This record gives sequence, structure tokens and C-alpha cells, in this order.
Amino acid sequence: MKIRVVEKTVKKLIDYLKSFDKTKAKSKCGEADCLMCSGDTKIGRKCRKNDIVYQITCEECKKENKKSNYFGETNFNAYTRGKQHIDNYKSNCESTQEKSALRKHAKEIHNDNNVKYTMKIVKTFKEDPLARQIYESIKIVESKKMMTDQ
Repeated sequence: MKIRVVEKTVKKLIDYLKSFDKTKAKSKCGEADCLMCSGDTKIGRKCRKNDIVYQITCEECKKENKKSNYFGETNFNAYTRGKQHIDNYKSNCESTQEKSALRKHAKEIHNDNNVKYTMKIVKTFKEDPLARQIYESIKIVESKKMMTDQ
């Protein structure tokens, strides 16, 4: 018995492979808890980029023309790290809340009211964790200097 296999594709292989690269998509990620896409007016899924230095901004302070930014670095993608921040911020566990910079800000500045935060990527570092960590430190020092200069 002979078996003949015939394969017909509707999509080109290159189109199929591109669909796996979530950073190349032309729409927002659609995740309700994405800190990047909730505040980003640009189209694209930058939230899926790894090895980044990021900035989280308090939207309430921004409305009042106050500078209130949190800088961090991660080898995770922006969506995952942003979700971790939000999960810690909304946690019912007191020890988790104490570790959350976002929750600490909400308590100290906004009387523990619910605050909206947005996130953006400041810079991407491919396979260079030391440079990423140094850059994060520089951004933190710069932001503290700007706050004291106000």
C-alpha cells in the first residue's frame, strides 16, 4: 500500500512564523491588566519585549503636574513585570503590600485611595544584564535629583 501526503498551506511559512513574535503585532495586547497597553496610545505590543528598563508613572500625580516615577529593570517582558507590580499593589497580604512601591506611594501620597498607574519601556538591553542594572541605577538617581529640584 502506498501513501501519498499532500500538503497545502493557506499561509506562507514566513507569515506563520511572524505570528509568534508578539512584539511585531499591530494592535494592543488586549490584556485588561496590561500596564503598558492601558496607557499607551501607540499601536504595537511593546509590552512583550524582554530585558528592559521601565518607568511606572502615577497618573494622579501626573494630572497635578507632580513628578512621581518608579524605575525598574527586568529580564521578563514588560507585561509580566507590570502584572507582578499590580498584583502586589492589589494584594490582600500585608507583607506583600509592604514590599510594593506602588502601594507605598498610594498610602503615603493618596491616602491609600485606588490609583491608576501606567508603564513604559525606557530602554531595551539584549543579553547585557549588568548594563541594564547600571542604567536603572542612573535613572533612579536622575529622578531623585529632579524631584528635589522642584
